[in-house]
Amino acid sequence: MSSGRSRYSNGDAVGRRVEPASSTPLSALRQDNDSEIADIIRDATSAVRQLIAEANDVDVIVLKNRIAAAEPATLAEIGRWVRRTGERVRGIESKLRSRIDEALGPFLGQVISPLTDWLGDFADDERLRGAIAALTGGADDLAGRIISRRLMVELGYQDNGGIWTSRRAVAAARQLAALAREFSDDFGCVAEERLRRSELGQRWSDDWAEMLSVAGLTRVCGVLVLASTRRAQVAAALMSIGRPATKAEIEDRLRPEIEGPMFRVDAVLAGMGGVVRASKTTWGFDDWVDDVYEGIPAEIRQRINEDGGSTRLSRLLDEIPRLFGVKEASVRAYVETPAFVVEHEWVREATHAPTVQGVIDDIADAVTAAGEPVWTFAVEDRFLHGYSLTNVPPEVSVALGAGFGRKASAAVKSPAGCPAVSVIWRKTSIHGPEIGRIAAALRGLGARAGTSVGLVVHGSAEVSFLGPEQFKHRTRAAQISVAAGDVEFTASGQRFSGVRTARRLQAHVAAPAKRDSTHLEVAPAPNQSVGAHAMARPHERSLPPHNDGSR
Repeated sequence: MSSGRSRYSNGDAVGRRVEPASSTPLSALRQDNDSEIADIIRDATSAVRQLIAEANDVDVIVLKNRIAAAEPATLAEIGRWVRRTGERVRGIESKLRSRIDEALGPFLGQVISPLTDWLGDFADDERLRGAIAALTGGADDLAGRIISRRLMVELGYQDNGGIWTSRRAVAAARQLAALAREFSDDFGCVAEERLRRSELGQRWSDDWAEMLSVAGLTRVCGVLVLASTRRAQVAAALMSIGRPATKAEIEDRLRPEIEGPMFRVDAVLAGMGGVVRASKTTWGFDDWVDDVYEGIPAEIRQRINEDGGSTRLSRLLDEIPRLFGVKEASVRAYVETPAFVVEHEWVREATHAPTVQGVIDDIADAVTAAGEPVWTFAVEDRFLHGYSLTNVPPEVSVALGAGFGRKASAAVKSPAGCPAVSVIWRKTSIHGPEIGRIAAALRGLGARAGTSVGLVVHGSAEVSFLGPEQFKHRTRAAQISVAAGDVEFTASGQRFSGVRTARRLQAHVAAPAKRDSTHLEVAPAPNQSVGAHAMARPHERSLPPHNDGSR
């Protein structure tokens, strides 16, 4: 449909809202009326019918399939039908349109302006088509379709989901959309009150809902947005709640707005600059939050720096839970990670990283048919939905290039076609190293929750995931349970001592292969303790983990 101004219209400048001229009765334009304009309508209809009567077969095909059609055929299509080139068909069409313009000129000049005023800037489908049918007498022959199509083109109304919009309203809506972008934030949420107070907004205030629709703007949780992206949805939900909110509260607010399954709101929140954590479980806009919660490790460091390099453990255990709603046990667990050192109830940052002297074979609890060592873990449902595998042995992390405080990636050899996985060993992780982006590999194996899956490290940048039929568990002689602290115990006829753990450590212990020493000592670096895995000194090794993923 033509988007330019009709040459038969004396329409106003863009932005002026035109009230429907109800005082102009449509009956005055009907062709069965005795008025002068009715004579013009009848003359125009007769002229078009005469044109059709004089047209040859090719002209009629062009009239039916190009000029009168709501969805015109292409020039090439018509050319194949009538054995003419597309350019020849274009010439025939141009001549026919000129004759139609000549026949309908007086008619269009008389009816377009009053009809536009009568329809207003927004008309539903029934009103628009009813008006055109009234002018053509409801004729559905070729002449009636040609006149109807010509009227639609000259009126220039644009269909917006069943609401026909005038040229001036469409142009104003474009300006409104540009102004909305200027008044929007980084998430695409629009300051609607500011938009309404603008000169353009005030002009179109009576048709505000229609203008927003034509401008392509929408609402999420009652908030005007440029587009319903996930960032805009989450920001709009927060705005509608009006205070820092939990992930569950945001999801509850969004659920009526979302079709299909809910997306990961926490992942979106984590990537939204300007949205911060008000506590461990709540998020809000940065101007809502006086003391931003940056996670327990960051809060510990902040207080260590405030106190000149070390701070009292009692301050951490009192202040952080009170301000941010976290558990005292969680604060204590982070304090006991290798990132920090506790001496005489004072906490400082560690200056030395723990060392890992073991190799993959030390922690492998299964082997492939080719004799490759395999570390196994039990699949959890969350691993299939984007969550990382935690409590990975440090030996695996280091072998893949992710030493303490570092991250790396590794290609997946098997199953074939899977994206690379990520490997990270955070300094303050209480869950040990992690392997992320494993969902595709697990799905490639057909693994389900509870399935035992094996991991083989082929080198510093390649791994394979194996199903239970692809490996065989090693025989293990005993199971031990080590309480937190410095302990000594005996298993498989050997004495294990020097173990210091931050929490209870459970493992299956197999009789070792021949080594230079039968005395196994497992301990952290000086002044450091470890959580999920013990770190070994030179000529020592860490305890093999249980094959169900626990440490």
